[in-house]
Amino acid sequence: MLAALDVGALAILIARPSLTEGHRGNLLPVVAASFTLVAVVTLVAAVLAWRGSRAAAWTVMAARVVRIAMWGAWGALVEIQSSALVGHAVVTALVVVLLARGLWASPRPR
Repeated sequence: MLAALDVGALAILIARPSLTEGHRGNLLPVVAASFTLVAVVTLVAAVLAWRGSRAAAWTVMAARVVRIAMWGAWGALVEIQSSALVGHAVVTALVVVLLARGLWASPRPR
């Protein structure tokens, strides 16, 4: 869901170029594109994880953590809402914890 929202954000910026006006607004498409790249990795890994790939599940977790770090880093250049970042970080932490618990609890294929 989080990755799909990242792709949607890029679509909104493409559909409404007026959102990129103003101070450092020209960076928004670059920011959205970088998030979309991580989102595509997440979505592909999620499909592979759903089919049973443990490595893909770990990739999903890593990609989401990278996404939070990127958001924090981009926050130095582009204005972000700290409440949105915190909310996203909490949801990401929940996803990572649940996936990790599931991976450790499930038997490994031989």
